[in-house]
Amino acid sequence: MEVSFSPCKIEPRPFWFHMLPAISTVVSRLMIRTRSISVKEASIIAVAALDDLVNDLVKASCLNMSPAFLDWVADEATPLVDRYVAHFFNSPRFANSLRMGDPRIAMARWVRHWVCPWIVVNFDQLAGYLPEFSESRPAGLASRAPAAAACA
Repeated sequence: MEVSFSPCKIEPRPFWFHMLPAISTVVSRLMIRTRSISVKEASIIAVAALDDLVNDLVKASCLNMSPAFLDWVADEATPLVDRYVAHFFNSPRFANSLRMGDPRIAMARWVRHWVCPWIVVNFDQLAGYLPEFSESRPAGLASRAPAAAACA
């Protein structure tokens, strides 16, 4: 009797293979946070997300960044993010988004949602790096960076 094997090699299962059902249960339980974060923690995460966004824009612009933009981030965007976190913290939609999965990812999305339209309105040279917000100019969003026109 002749036995033929396929050309692919059969690998033995790794030592942790039998633990997969337990791991998936733990991971699914971790996807919904049981402990909610405080307003202060949410604010810290939001400012870190704003810093990440600014770093991405600095890298995308090849370090050719307007000082007016950096001043705007320090003077207006950071307090704006803090105000929005405090305002929306008790909103069910906002709170639920922070409880599902990693709150840093949800907060990064919220920060982009809040800040990027302001960047597009006030700093035209950076609008190209935020294509998803290029047409997003909310009504009543007045330009608050007078030096933005001089940033050519």
